[in-house]
Amino acid sequence: MLNKIVEQCKKCIETCNACTGKDKKFRTRDIEFFKIEKVFKDKCKEMFENKKMLKDNDEKLTQKCKVLETENEILKEKCPTMTEECLQKEKAFQEMKKEYDSVKLAYHITKESHENVKIQMKLVQSRLKHCSETSDMLKRQYTLKQQVVNYIEEVAELKRKMDDIKQDNNKLHS
Repeated sequence: MLNKIVEQCKKCIETCNACTGKDKKFRTRDIEFFKIEKVFKDKCKEMFENKKMLKDNDEKLTQKCKVLETENEILKEKCPTMTEECLQKEKAFQEMKKEYDSVKLAYHITKESHENVKIQMKLVQSRLKHCSETSDMLKRQYTLKQQVVNYIEEVAELKRKMDDIKQDNNKLHS
């Protein structure tokens, strides 16, 4: 009978060892997910700052273009033939227009990237929530199994004590 109890204890301990191994894997995954989440948050913050900077630059360049267009129109009215100064201003205007288009493109690309990162962050947060729930469930199961093992060990200890007392009792009667 004592052997059966010892065998049951061994089985429970093996089961608990397997649960402990799984708990370690889930803790490692939790740490990895938290690292990924931090990287995504940092990238989102960086992209948001870039987006804000590009938007400011876009507004400044738009204002400059409007001013130059206005000046250009006034100059065209005053001087029907283009002088050297007009040609330089026209060239500067065209260069600024190219720069404006370039910044506008960069702004749209950044905006699109920012949206993609937001979507990925939502997916990561969902995964983290699921992993956290799974980890909590496994912790509860581990605690319950540990209580069962402790109970079995207590019962086994009490049975050993009973056997010792029976042996002492038999020795006294002999």
